Amino acid sequence: YPLSITDVFPSAFNATLNEFTDRFVDDRGFFHPIIHSGYNPYLTLQIAHAFLLNNQPQRAWQIAETIFLQCPSPYSLPEAIHPKTGGGAMGDGNHGWSAAEIILFLLDCLVREEREKLFFFKDATAGMIPWGLNTSFQGVATSFGKVGCSFNYETEGKAICSLSLDSISEKKPSTVDIYLPFSLKRALTATQGVDLRMTTEQEKTRITCSSGNAVLLLER
Repeated sequence: YPLSITDVFPSAFNATLNEFTDRFVDDRGFFHPIIHSGYNPYLTLQIAHAFLLNNQPQRAWQIAETIFLQCPSPYSLPEAIHPKTGGGAMGDGNHGWSAAEIILFLLDCLVREEREKLFFFKDATAGMIPWGLNTSFQGVATSFGKVGCSFNYETEGKAICSLSLDSISEKKPSTVDIYLPFSLKRALTATQGVDLRMTTEQEKTRITCSSGNAVLLLER
């Protein structure tokens, strides 16, 4: 992270990442022993993000939440957190870089592209898209164009999921995968000419769609 170069010398990449984590990360985050002398939110989130892009979401969230649990509303953080007081140890009092890393981490959990594929909610937690709560986001930039997704619940057991892709070129995703942290009985497409298939594993559902513009009918 952020260059997604895990396919170049992966053993060295993994060894470095694991060394950082084993030596400097504990239940409060990444402790920077030089100059900062505190727990560093943005470096912690960068390590977590690296695990996320390395397909280790559980470890990524475990590390990220060490910082999330220390965030006062509205997620304002110092550049380094004092190990004793929990306040600021150095740098900016309201660190923009820290806020940006939080947003980028959560954004990659919601929308991610890998080569010709587009993923929604690949590493989202159940708390990010709970069943029964109307949820939406729009205008997220990708190389395919701006994408959006919404969930609107008609009844306790039925929802409409709408995908949108505002293309900026002829480049299209080969497939669109939607990962949901709950199981479904059925998923149907209400959009003509769009293919759909659904698989369920361990109370999680993966829906593969042939288009970034579609309306899906979900039944739980």
